[in-house]
Amino acid sequence: MRKLTLLCILFVSTQFLTAQRRTNEIDSTHNNITTTVIDLDLSRPEYNSVEHSGNEKSLVADAKSPIAFRLSNGNPFRYTYVLDFKKVNLFSDIDFNFERTTDTGQSMLEEMKADGTAKTIEELQKDLEEEIVKLDEEISIYIAQLIASEVIDFDDLRLKRKTYVETLASQEAGKEEIQAKIDGDASATDAVKNKQKEIESKLKLVEEKIKKLLSAKNDAYLLPIDVNGDNIDYVEVQLDVYELDATVPQTYTYKVWIRGGFKIDFSGGAFITSLFDQTFSTAVVTEDDGNGNNVNTDRSTIRQDDLGDYDFGLGMLVNITYRSNGWVKPSLNFGTLVTDRQSFQLLAGGGLILGKNERWVFHAGVSMGRVDVLKNGFEADGETEYVLDGQGNVPTNEKFKFGHYFGVTYNLSSPKSNK
Repeated sequence: MRKLTLLCILFVSTQFLTAQRRTNEIDSTHNNITTTVIDLDLSRPEYNSVEHSGNEKSLVADAKSPIAFRLSNGNPFRYTYVLDFKKVNLFSDIDFNFERTTDTGQSMLEEMKADGTAKTIEELQKDLEEEIVKLDEEISIYIAQLIASEVIDFDDLRLKRKTYVETLASQEAGKEEIQAKIDGDASATDAVKNKQKEIESKLKLVEEKIKKLLSAKNDAYLLPIDVNGDNIDYVEVQLDVYELDATVPQTYTYKVWIRGGFKIDFSGGAFITSLFDQTFSTAVVTEDDGNGNNVNTDRSTIRQDDLGDYDFGLGMLVNITYRSNGWVKPSLNFGTLVTDRQSFQLLAGGGLILGKNERWVFHAGVSMGRVDVLKNGFEADGETEYVLDGQGNVPTNEKFKFGHYFGVTYNLSSPKSNK
């Protein structure tokens, strides 16, 4: 049994050393800090909607590697995204200024009618206003389509933005040309001047809509966070998606499990131990009194009671394990137990942890403690005769001994995250 226990401890120790050496080999191949980036595609689910910078097949990151989350292909016109309790703005904060090119080379307005006569200022204003309204309606329809879409075609969006910016710049230039004509015409009426202000206001509204289109980004991200040295199992990232003006989001939680480094947990459960107090029984020696009668003497023989090979107990252990993304992990264990006879023992050994969220641990190792044994000079052979005290008590003393144990425990705390 002791050989089996030593083999279990040797196996667990070998697993720890192998895992640690693997981590050191990985670290030696990189001169710089390597960041683990998890890329989450917010469009329709596909085979590769979640991508790992290390080409891993699951959400896992090395303990020494900072972790970053990136969102891509979101629809900021329809949804608001809150990542890890921080609002993710898929609209950039850049201020876009639309300025007319000073050297246009040609007039921005069609100043002549079909019959070859020149248009009046009022007619030029009417033409420009119609073009502005047409552009405004086109942009409004496009934004409505974006809001109704689950996925945005950002290539198409870039082409649309370029077209709208060029059209707006042309209309701004036309407005400036009309303004120059008004400034040079002393007879310009108040109606013409007021109409010019209306045109300028409509251009401002169109400009704001185009700015919103220009500010839409294809991705957003969290900066890398460092969890090296933290006694956690995983990094939890929560994504809340709000549709338009909704107050209740759709919530998605992602667990990035930490791989590498040591983790300390506590577990409690039931054990059996080979170490327990010895108990003894005595038998009074009889002899013939010479008249054919057997009479008791003051001598007794001692026998050890057969209590079996194991005793039952309850205890608690500290589990030290090398973190991995697996469902089964080896561990080193240290702790205590109290047997059914109220004997206190120390435990040290190895274990096997099963599960990720709910964890059962199977243990084996060495038990240590003080137990009652027969005092030196006495034999529990049932034959050697001894003169005991008046109550017939067997002389015992406490002795520190080693045994072995087996146990099953349950993790007392849920897996820890970075929250």
